[in-house]
Amino acid sequence: CIASSMVMARHIPEEGLVGRHDVDALLAKLRDVDSLLPEIRKAMGFIADSRRTYMARHASSFRDPKDSSAYMKAWVANYEISDFMKAESIPGIFFMRFNQWPERGSARHEEAERLVEEQRFGGRAGDKSSAVLHNFRAGDAMFIVEEFGNRDNGLLLKSREWLERRGDRRVTKAVFILDLNGHFAVATPVASFDGASPALLVFNTTSSSYLEGAGGLVTAAAYDLVFSEPPPSSPLDLASNDPVTHVNVPMLGCSGGHQLSSFEAPSEFSCDGCTRSGIPPSGWAAGCRECDYDLCANCERSQLNQDEGGSDAPTRWPEQLKVLGELGVGNTEEQRRALEAADGHVERAIELLLGG
Repeated sequence: CIASSMVMARHIPEEGLVGRHDVDALLAKLRDVDSLLPEIRKAMGFIADSRRTYMARHASSFRDPKDSSAYMKAWVANYEISDFMKAESIPGIFFMRFNQWPERGSARHEEAERLVEEQRFGGRAGDKSSAVLHNFRAGDAMFIVEEFGNRDNGLLLKSREWLERRGDRRVTKAVFILDLNGHFAVATPVASFDGASPALLVFNTTSSSYLEGAGGLVTAAAYDLVFSEPPPSSPLDLASNDPVTHVNVPMLGCSGGHQLSSFEAPSEFSCDGCTRSGIPPSGWAAGCRECDYDLCANCERSQLNQDEGGSDAPTRWPEQLKVLGELGVGNTEEQRRALEAADGHVERAIELLLGG
């Protein structure tokens, strides 16, 4: 993936890939083994030299030749890819990787030392691809974004921080190295792959598909970086101290014709649909403050199904909904509402579902 990203960055035009013709031309470059081999040798030589230097400085940890051999043969670590790409400093290359701080307990040698760099991204101990380990309201982040070849070459950022820095600037030429949690791939945006819709093309070196589970999640997050709008400060600013998280639910309304807002109530409330009272402050609900009208989660779901033709009604975000379903974050209706509120942005939707 390192060599492929370098070849791609050198051959993708400044305006980015526009259509299928550009994609076919890029594929021809990636299938040229002679152009990839020098980059592969350069990257692997850099990593091997770095490991030898580390072993020389920590000789007491590598007294057994088997330990030295195992260390030299170990899978390439995220920090090693980062170090090499910082040294190359090629503009237009990004590294989209999982925050590994949750896996600090199993890291060894230099990886254990380097994980301190990721401490500010937070997360309880466990599998780095598990969304439930993160407290998004407290500022945790599942992903780390690095952009190379600019003034902040290799600076570790949260997705939201990078989007805020990007502002209204549109990303055209971009190559992503994707951490798929057990494998790496490269990706790049294309303005109109099928003649109409923008897409993120993922180039893989194996016959396996990595677009489900963790791989699908990090790919969706990379897509968001390129095509989503900058994050608003309100109402999706989950870093605020507001005890109630509000998002708009455009398909629901009260008897006064006002749009309802979905919320997590900080205290008990009564439902104007089923007339139940003393409903505990947990899960999602919807209400209109102007009319003092509230629906419990069951009544809200019932009205959603009635308005949209049942729980299997189509959504504008089918692929993103599939990713959230595989993660098991919330039920289907909650996932759909979160995606609508986040305008299809998967990571923001996860924040809404888990941030409370």
